[in-house]
Amino acid sequence: MGNLIDAARAAREDRLAIPTRPRWCRRLATGAARGGGATEVIAKSVLSFDIAQDGSVLYTNGSAIHRIGPGSGAGERIAVGKMIEQVAAL
Repeated sequence: MGNLIDAARAAREDRLAIPTRPRWCRRLATGAARGGGATEVIAKSVLSFDIAQDGSVLYTNGSAIHRIGPGSGAGERIAVGKMIEQVAAL
């Protein structure tokens, strides 16, 4: 995990060419066709995530921990730090 954070930092400093940052996406269903819907980007630069018992999702991009409420899609930053490699919902 630490290597991913270092790679992201190197990319920001233009020392390493990474075409895209890791993204967390979901596919939206359309009608009766499963999996045929559009792709929605939920978050960018996701290093680690976990799902809480209430259905909310916690994830980190390495410098903050974010929470997305169940069913709402609305996100909030709940903590800031340095070199956050993993999250766990307890």
